[in-house]
Amino acid sequence: MQDLMTFLFSNLFSCLLIITIVFLIASLSRTSSIAAVVGLLFIFMGTPISNLLIRMVGNGSSIIKWYPGNMFNVAFQFLTPGTIHQSLLSDGELIIGNLIWAGLFIAIGYHAFKKKRI
Repeated sequence: MQDLMTFLFSNLFSCLLIITIVFLIASLSRTSSIAAVVGLLFIFMGTPISNLLIRMVGNGSSIIKWYPGNMFNVAFQFLTPGTIHQSLLSDGELIIGNLIWAGLFIAIGYHAFKKKRI
């Protein structure tokens, strides 16, 4: 039961981030299909691209670990705590990062949506 709750809780943050990214891109673009494609790319490529960037830049860069793609590690890291070396962030930092990125994407998307001609 504990693993199920952890799984649901961690996926909540991943879904929140995906939804806000899709909202942002849909607000910025003229067609919503672009937002759907980018959302799918983030689902499948967010974590691998983030891991590749961390390996290329190295552990010395504290900025790269806050990349939005790295925030998708929250679902994987909650279930397998030994993988903290992939994201270089603790569980709490991943949660806070997800919430900050989601808030930022909502704010930018809302601002863009207000200016969009419908």
